[in-house]
Amino acid sequence: MAHKFRWGDPRSSLAPLLATLPLIVLSVLLGGCGEEGVEEDAVLSVYISAPLCPEAKEELDSRGGRAGEFRLRVLCVDDLGATPRARLTAIGAAARRATEDSAAVAYVGSANPVSVRFSEPILEEADVARISSGSGSAAMRELLRTLERGEAGVPPRELVSHLRSAP
Repeated sequence: MAHKFRWGDPRSSLAPLLATLPLIVLSVLLGGCGEEGVEEDAVLSVYISAPLCPEAKEELDSRGGRAGEFRLRVLCVDDLGATPRARLTAIGAAARRATEDSAAVAYVGSANPVSVRFSEPILEEADVARISSGSGSAAMRELLRTLERGEAGVPPRELVSHLRSAP
């Protein structure tokens, strides 16, 4: 006696999926082709811890908001908290916010070891550089210098990937 499926033969419902599977795989493989550099007039995002933000904005403004061919914008993030637990939550949320932004190239935060240890793995997963500094202007200067010296056609995240700290 043949077994009857309660909702019909599952093989018939798989046929349309199996027919489109090669197209899905091909689109995923080709999806990233040709996107080596940054689109012309694209604006890169730099996420900066709130206490360092005013200095960083001032430094960027003094350079006309540009680093070579790149235009940048500063996004201040609140990574402070009233309690140690709230601070860890704020640090994690700020780092995740930077990783969700496809235009983000760097996150500038304090050199506090807890902040670095907690945010760096999140940022590394998305190839967003984490720059530790006690000075927003020093961190921004280092980031701008690195982007200005960059080789044409190299993605900005790759250009700044080696940055870890600024004086």
